[in-house]
Amino acid sequence: VYEVGAHAFENCAIETLETSDVYIDKTDATHKIVNSCVKIDNNLLTIKGYAFRNTSVETQTLPERTASIEEYAFADNFRLKELNFAGGALTSLVIGDYAFFASSGLQKLVLPSNLTRIGDGAFSECRNVNSITFAESTEKLVIGEEAFSEIHYLYEAEIPANVTSLGRGVFKGDTRLKYVYFAL
Repeated sequence: VYEVGAHAFENCAIETLETSDVYIDKTDATHKIVNSCVKIDNNLLTIKGYAFRNTSVETQTLPERTASIEEYAFADNFRLKELNFAGGALTSLVIGDYAFFASSGLQKLVLPSNLTRIGDGAFSECRNVNSITFAESTEKLVIGEEAFSEIHYLYEAEIPANVTSLGRGVFKGDTRLKYVYFAL
């Protein structure tokens, strides 16, 4: 699968969503299955807007070939407790506007090193997040407006050195946020 279409599973009761690092190489006329350790430029995964909005998925691991998670793709998933990004990323990753909006089951965010943009409101109203960790990276990272707003259990945050821009209201309404550290 190269793309999960907009609204593909919106409002479905699916509880398990398993993505694989095995894919079909569409450049070959035989469409053979190829192991994921082979980098092919057209093998990038895009998760379109609203694709998994309001589902019952509890754990999601995104494969290393994920290039884009578009607007509201996983929004309103109150059961989503664990979000993982596979290591050894093959491409830069963009998390779109409101991609995980109001996914209030999330408690910690461990964001990957290949992340280049976190869209406006991407994790807004993920009320139960108590920890945000950014993997060490040299990729420039832009964090959009209100990206981490209305997170009620976040006590401290560290902004990594690779962040080039913090949007307006990035931590707006984070009532327990006491400490923000900026890496040099």
